[in-house]
Amino acid sequence: ELTLDCSNVTLTDAATEFYIAVAPQAFEKGFEVEAHTAAGVKVFNKGTATTITRNVVTTMATTEIDVITPISDVTTAGTYAVTGTVVAVGTQAYIIADNTGAMMVYHYNNGRTVGENITISGEVTIYQKADGTSWGTPQFAKEATVVVNSTDNTWTYNPSVLDAAGVDAMLTETLSKEVEFAGKLVVSGNYINIEIAGATVQGSVKYVDNNAYADLNGKDVTVKGYFVGVSSKKYVNVLPYSIEAKESVNPEPEPEPE
Repeated sequence: ELTLDCSNVTLTDAATEFYIAVAPQAFEKGFEVEAHTAAGVKVFNKGTATTITRNVVTTMATTEIDVITPISDVTTAGTYAVTGTVVAVGTQAYIIADNTGAMMVYHYNNGRTVGENITISGEVTIYQKADGTSWGTPQFAKEATVVVNSTDNTWTYNPSVLDAAGVDAMLTETLSKEVEFAGKLVVSGNYINIEIAGATVQGSVKYVDNNAYADLNGKDVTVKGYFVGVSSKKYVNVLPYSIEAKESVNPEPEPEPE
């Protein structure tokens, strides 16, 4: 492996060409350039020289891949590339996270697996209903390009535990957020809602196979997952990674009279 240290070289964002003079042996297996700029890390793919002559500077053909953006910085629509770990998977979407935040990828039958580390690039959109009653968080669509970097990675979950007031406060959120709340699961037609005592809104489980939770209908549950938007200013939408029935506590028997 050959490493060329260019730490003392400064490139402006306006630069369009980069030249390297190296010995022919360096090109036997190609090369890879990673340029750190104020805008982020730009990764260039491996290329090969068309002409190899000792002591002659050869212009290399490279293709710029992407600027890797921290997920927390993806707050507006546009073209982005992020690297993150798949932390929740549904039938219609999945969630990726890095150490700065999380976001959704809308992709039906996506085939993703929790623990995959991926780099995804493409257009990010943010759904907003015209009357302002419903909105989503920033999301990639199925057309985005996905590269799997590794699999079977571990992830430490750390949800914000919400009481009734905390769930109501989610009506002001615009970015995905890991949350946990408790309530009664109610299957209503094609929807799974969570009735939360004391809250003015309800939780709504989104982008999953509803049949997987049919046996929890009418039961008190704890939901852990990622906030992905609001519907009708009444439902706080969550793509879950865990929904579990709360253990019932049997009351202490009354003592028998003496």
